Amino acid sequence: MKRPFPILILAGLFAAAPGGVPAMNLTPLLQDTPAQLFTVQDYGLFDVALKKALDEARQAEVVQWENPETRAGGSVTVVQEYQREGNACKRLRIDNRAGQRVGYSVFDFCRQADGRWVLAPMGQ
Repeated sequence: MKRPFPILILAGLFAAAPGGVPAMNLTPLLQDTPAQLFTVQDYGLFDVALKKALDEARQAEVVQWENPETRAGGSVTVVQEYQREGNACKRLRIDNRAGQRVGYSVFDFCRQADGRWVLAPMGQ
């Protein structure tokens, strides 16, 4: 079964960013990306890898994920660990593949006082 689009996931990431992002259509961000082809299982496996990279992986470590049923997969690499305003932060490179699509993105996440990781603005 396919998940329509991970709009809620992306909306959650953007909403977690300082200042958030006002109501916007995030569907175009997925156009022609591997994530557009992910199934619910694919998203679950990706989510486990993302959480493991944030909670456990150190700089230069790679967390792989793979769905043998759909042949989708990818990796989450901790590119950099740093501090921002007293919070632990990580820059992650996220590589994904599904169908004939391959792509990557780079995001910064910072751990909040309550333990949650939130998307952080890059380059600050």
